Amino acid sequence: PVFDVFPQFPTEVTIPFPINTASVSEELGELLPADSILPGQTAGYVLLDNKMVSTIEQNTGIRPSLYLEWHAIDGPVNDSGLGDIFGEDEDGDGTDYDRIFGLETIRVTKINLGGNCGSFSYPIAGRYIDELQSIKLQQCIDGNLDSDCTTYAENWIINCVNDDYISATGNDVGNLYAFDLIATSALWGGIVTWNSINSIEIDDSDYDFDESCLSDGDFTDCSGRLSFSYTPQCVPRFTVRYFMAELTELCEASEKDECGICGGDGPVTWYNDADRDGLGDPNNYKTNCLPGYCTQDESLRYSECSDSGYTWDWLSMGICSDGNGNVYENLNPNMGDFEFCNYIMDNDVPGYENASWVWDRGFSTNNCDSNDNDASVGGIDSDSDGICDGVDEYPNCTSNIVDCAGVCDGLAEIDVCEICNGLGFPIGTCNCDGDLPIEYYNCDETCIIDLDSDGICDELEIPGCTDAEAQNYNVEATNDDDSCEYLSINLAEIPKMFDIQSVHPNPFNPIVTITYGVPTSQNIEGYIYNLSGELVHTLISQYQSAGNYSIKWNATGKPSGIYIFILKTESEVKSQKLVLLK
Repeated sequence: PVFDVFPQFPTEVTIPFPINTASVSEELGELLPADSILPGQTAGYVLLDNKMVSTIEQNTGIRPSLYLEWHAIDGPVNDSGLGDIFGEDEDGDGTDYDRIFGLETIRVTKINLGGNCGSFSYPIAGRYIDELQSIKLQQCIDGNLDSDCTTYAENWIINCVNDDYISATGNDVGNLYAFDLIATSALWGGIVTWNSINSIEIDDSDYDFDESCLSDGDFTDCSGRLSFSYTPQCVPRFTVRYFMAELTELCEASEKDECGICGGDGPVTWYNDADRDGLGDPNNYKTNCLPGYCTQDESLRYSECSDSGYTWDWLSMGICSDGNGNVYENLNPNMGDFEFCNYIMDNDVPGYENASWVWDRGFSTNNCDSNDNDASVGGIDSDSDGICDGVDEYPNCTSNIVDCAGVCDGLAEIDVCEICNGLGFPIGTCNCDGDLPIEYYNCDETCIIDLDSDGICDELEIPGCTDAEAQNYNVEATNDDDSCEYLSINLAEIPKMFDIQSVHPNPFNPIVTITYGVPTSQNIEGYIYNLSGELVHTLISQYQSAGNYSIKWNATGKPSGIYIFILKTESEVKSQKLVLLK
């Protein structure tokens, strides 16, 4: 089900991504870019009135009592087409929109085996039966296969196409042939083959393509039917809705007036409204249950007129035109518009070519004036603003400017939370819903405390070594804590053997310096373990040239105790006990 929410006032809406409207109307279709403002506005209307006539052409004899209409589009304005949580991509399609339908099954054509049907390993994607029959007809003609090629093609379809197998899914769509609807010849039987796509005039439609022919780079020995696999599709959907509904009230017969309307007041005076602005002409009207009259006897009701075989003429229920925008005016004072239009259509009256009647109701129960905007002619205009009270949105306000509290020329305004005369966000909160700011942050997502102005709140800083040149560089650290460890090298004297030369001080707290010698260039690894055999820290893991090296280990944050330093190459391992005393 679809539930649309409407703003307090009609509101413009936009589309979140490009939409090709040719899918809606080929005549008016065009590509609308993302964020385009659409014509019209989103709004919802409800009208309860027992003096209405149906807007539906087929229901001209019905008087509905309730009219509903709304225009909506998927998006935040109408609160529809989105996920359960606004702002989150819950279905992983890259947007907040979640109307998706799946295309798991596709229609196929299954060819029976045997006879002259051929040997088809897989179904053919799509149901192009007429096209396939035309191709078989052409093959019969080209190859002189039968004296009656039309019957030959019809029988091929009857005998060879499996009508019980018209759709496929799952493993059945792993391999499919494709129809070739643009082939220049019927030679290949309507199937996409290697030769058909390369315009090679040799029939290769009776066996499958072997892709091993591509391995040697020589494609001249390639041929055969090509196949493809179908992957079930997830198709996003974006909807625009225009909804209209008319409801007729039901009641006991005793509650109906003589027109059959629940709670009605009997016949209604309907005024002609030629320009359809809701203001009727007081000099052009009919009083009846429906906006019209029986041309032979105006005292008759609509049903009585029809039952008598007479003609009912509607009061401006449409226009008579040639379909190109040229309106044919009624020049016969003895005929209604509808009757006049039917007359010129039935009698082919010269000068009224291509006449047709277009239903477009043009009447009103408001008789403000004959000019539709001049209150001096008739009707009531309480505030003397030139707009009749019957159509004046603010009949007691001359300026027609009313604030949100309904006060004429008032000063009340709607605040950011859409509350009339409101105070905006509740004190101490970040929005109209009263949401508090995230811990450590202001409402604008800036830090409450950020002494070093690095954009990271002090409470969320991660201490560590921030120097990428250091041995213990921490890529996640945001605040340098002076714990960086650096490797020094002395290449002046090449040691004769691989060994740990010295460890000092030992015991230590919290920094110890370890020197070692590398006689030949090789990969060096150095690790710190505790007595439980757990790796505590990696000091070295890199390729080093021959020379003497010195490296520091900062044991800040580590408990007192005995640690083992392991130094290793691909062929040798050295160890040294370290004592941390705090």
